Amino acid sequence: MNANSFLALGVIILTSCTRPDSLSKDRVANVPIPKRYDTTVAPRLTVSSDLLSQFGDPILRQYVKRALTNNRDLKSSFARLAEAGYNFKSTKSPLLPNLTTNGNFSRRKFANRFFYSIPPENSFDLTFNTNWEIDIWKRIRSEVSASASELQAARSDYAFARQSIAAQIMQAYMKLTGLEQRLKLNRDNLVSFKKTLTLVNGLFVDGSSELTDLNFARTDVENAKAKYFRLQNERDQAARQLRTLTGDYADKNLRTSGLPQLGKSIPAGLPSSLLIRRPDIDASYQRLRAADTRITVAHRALFPTFNLTAAGGRSALTLNELSNSNFKVWNIVGGFSAPIFENGRLRNELGAATKRAEKAYYDYQQIVLDAFREVENALGSELALSSQEKATESALDAARIAERGTLLDYEAGLVEILTLLEAQRRRFSTEEALIQVKVLRRQNRISLALALAKAV
Repeated sequence: MNANSFLALGVIILTSCTRPDSLSKDRVANVPIPKRYDTTVAPRLTVSSDLLSQFGDPILRQYVKRALTNNRDLKSSFARLAEAGYNFKSTKSPLLPNLTTNGNFSRRKFANRFFYSIPPENSFDLTFNTNWEIDIWKRIRSEVSASASELQAARSDYAFARQSIAAQIMQAYMKLTGLEQRLKLNRDNLVSFKKTLTLVNGLFVDGSSELTDLNFARTDVENAKAKYFRLQNERDQAARQLRTLTGDYADKNLRTSGLPQLGKSIPAGLPSSLLIRRPDIDASYQRLRAADTRITVAHRALFPTFNLTAAGGRSALTLNELSNSNFKVWNIVGGFSAPIFENGRLRNELGAATKRAEKAYYDYQQIVLDAFREVENALGSELALSSQEKATESALDAARIAERGTLLDYEAGLVEILTLLEAQRRRFSTEEALIQVKVLRRQNRISLALALAKAV
C-alpha cells in the first residue's frame, strides 16, 4: 500500500468519526431552582454551623464521634474512595511510556561423534522494551478527566456518608430517649391506675361500688402492664440499633441524658442556592461530568492509534558480561492502527456511552428536585410540629385539670368509675403524645440540617 492509499484510508476513517453533542454546562444547569424556598412562613430562626452543634448533648456527641470512627458502612465508603483514587492513578499511566525487561538463560551441549569432550555453551539474554501510545486525539487524557470526576464523586459520597451516619445516630438517639420517657410515663401511669384500683376496691368492700367498677379498674391496670412490656421491648431494640450504628455489639445497655433542648433553626427566605453545597448533589454532578467525558473517550476510540515501540538487548556467554551497557541489538518502530470493520462494536459503545450520560443527566436533575423537596418538607414540618406541640401542651394542661376534678367527683360519688378512668386515660395519652411530638420535632430538625448539607 503506497502513501496515497494510506492518506485515503485516513480520510475515510476521520470523516466517519463525527462526535455526537455532549451534555453542555447549559443543559446541566437547566434545573428549575427558585430563588427562595416556598415555605416562607416558618419562624425566623438561624441554623447552627454543623450537625453536632444542633444539640448541646455531650452523650450524643460521644455516640456520633464513635460512629464516625467505627461504623462499618462508613469504612466501606472510605474504601470505595480509596479505590477511586487508585483507579484515577491507573488511568494516568498510559500518558507515559511503559518499560519492561526480560531475561533468559539457556544451556546447550552439542552431540559428540568423535568421543572427545565439548564443554556446554551458556547464553544469557537481557532485553528492554518500551511502548508508548501517542495521545494525538486526547482519548487518554479524556479518560483521565473522567476518572478525576469519578474520584471527586467518591469524595462527595464519603462526605455525604459521614453526614448521613451522624444524622442516623442523632435520629436513633432521639427515638431511644423518647421511648425511655414514654416508658417512665407508662410506669407512672401504672402506679396511678393501681391507686385507682385500690380506691375502687375500698369502695367495693364498703358496698359503695359495684363489681363491674372493680373489673374496669383492674382492666386498665393490666393493659398498662402489657403496654409497659411492649415499650420496654421497643426501647431495647432502639438501643441495639444505636449500638450497631456506632460499630459496637448490639446490646441494650445505653444511657441517655433526656431530650436535648431545641435551639434556633433556619431563617425564613433562605436562598435556595445554598443547596448546591450538598455533597450528594455534587457527587451526582461529578458522575454526570464523567459520563459526558466518556462520550469523548468512546468517540476517540474510532480514530487511529499511533504507537512508538523500542527494544534493546544484549546476549552474553557469562552473567558478568550483561553489565556492559552497550546493547548489541536495538530497534525503534512507529506505526498506527485503525478500525476498518468491527461489526458496529465501537459505534454501539459510543451510543451506549451517550445514553449513560443522558441517564446521568436526568439522575442529577432528580436528585436536585428531591433535595429541594426534602428541605421544603422539613421547613413545613418545623412550623406544623411547633404548632402541634403548643396545642398538645394546652391539651395536657386541660387533661390534668379534668383528671383531678373527676377524681374528687368520683370520691364524692358524683360520677361513675368509667368517667374517672376515661379522664386518666385521656391525660396519659395526651402526655404521651406530647413526648412523641417533641421527639418528632428534634428528628425533623436533624433532617433539616442534613438536607441543608450541614457538615460534622
